[in-house]
Amino acid sequence: MRTSPPLAATVAALGARLGARLGAFGLLGALGVLATAGGAAAQPAKPAAPGVADRDESPRARPTRAGKPGARSKRAPDVTGAVVSGDDVRVCEVAIELGAAGDHVRAGLLVPACERLTGDPAAALADAARQTRIAVSRAATAGDWSKVELVIKTPGATATIDTFPEIPLTSGAWRLPPGTYVVSARTDAGTSSADLRLRDGNRALIVLEPPPPPPPVRTRTVDFTDGEPLPPPHAGPPEVKHESLIPARYRKGLGPAPGKAPAPKARPAPRRK
Repeated sequence: MRTSPPLAATVAALGARLGARLGAFGLLGALGVLATAGGAAAQPAKPAAPGVADRDESPRARPTRAGKPGARSKRAPDVTGAVVSGDDVRVCEVAIELGAAGDHVRAGLLVPACERLTGDPAAALADAARQTRIAVSRAATAGDWSKVELVIKTPGATATIDTFPEIPLTSGAWRLPPGTYVVSARTDAGTSSADLRLRDGNRALIVLEPPPPPPPVRTRTVDFTDGEPLPPPHAGPPEVKHESLIPARYRKGLGPAPGKAPAPKARPAPRRK
């Protein structure tokens, strides 16, 4: 086993230093270092794997793990779709989701739909609806909400609040946090609006009376093809001939005698100039 001259000189100098410091163990240390250095020099270096030297092991260079193909972000409750559907079960479910998400104002406006449920849906959602009402009541107490009495005098009209235009309201008691609102009731004939300002838990009364919608147009169809034919139209009373009011003795001299031609009329004599 051979070592290169520069490497041997370096190892010898290192062994001498170690011998001076370690005393009796210096020789053994020097021989160990010499053997290790010689083996390392004699063993050929292995070529690096392609691409290993260029690989960046920093945290920024590490690829991130892709998410699952079917994973999706949680969607917000579809309030408009539930209201348009007119299904109280769906509206109640949306109210429960809003209450769980901390949107207590809209949850309080929609949770009355849970009270209209009957049968199995009412039993399935009863506990969750009760928890939602409790959460809304606690939020109203903590936030100093106000009680608003809404009265809509026009039958068939519904009201909305400008802050929550997707939620229709009917006559009744509602609770809202402090703020300024515009409450509007609409029909096909027009709109009635009122400004509402709430603070410090004050009570409010809103009376709206939009114009009533026009009456529906009634259409009727008459069929003349079936059944008996209609009677002829009425032409009026029959014609009546009346006799002359001139006596007969006067009427005889008015015309020529029967069988005779009328006498020629005499011409007047010309006037002298």
